[in-house]
Amino acid sequence: MDRSNVFRKVSARWVPKNLTDDHKGQRMMASLDHLTRYTAQGHDFLEGIVTGDESWAYHYTPETKQASAVRRWLHSNQTDFYEQGILKLVTQWEKCVEKVGDYVEK
Repeated sequence: MDRSNVFRKVSARWVPKNLTDDHKGQRMMASLDHLTRYTAQGHDFLEGIVTGDESWAYHYTPETKQASAVRRWLHSNQTDFYEQGILKLVTQWEKCVEKVGDYVEK
């Protein structure tokens, strides 16, 4: 079997040439995401990249224990908890306007 028609060599491995449209789209989106982040963050973005092998790169952002605890707490609450908080904002805003006056910049 002639490998050059079906496979191409990447590093020391042979990988199939034919990718599905889904795989091509995933690679394109990952590349665009990396390019956008690099444009926004510059060289600092490159320090967060961890490579598993030469063919793929993954961006890793560590999450602190406090951040994961807050995330779990937020997801554990029911929707009525958030609805009550939003409704309270209206009365707090009205009190602020009554005390201070017109709250809109002119």
